[in-house]
Amino acid sequence: MSTFNQYRREYTLATLDESQLTDEPFTLFKIWLDDAIKAEIPDPNAMTVATVDPSGRPSQPRPQVHRHHVILP
Repeated sequence: MSTFNQYRREYTLATLDESQLTDEPFTLFKIWLDDAIKAEIPDPNAMTVATVDPSGRPSQPRPQVHRHHVILP
């Protein structure tokens, strides 16, 4: 019987605190992407984007960023 536990990775290099949030989401995205690249984690362009619909039902697609162009002030 095969187990998937051997493939599991923990992503615990950092935590998110509300005080770290910025008013500009692209600024925060760039910080996170740069941190992931510096940490040499596998797939630094992979993420989970969690939202809820009006009834509170969650949705969590897992996109990969293939190209980004962010102009910051």
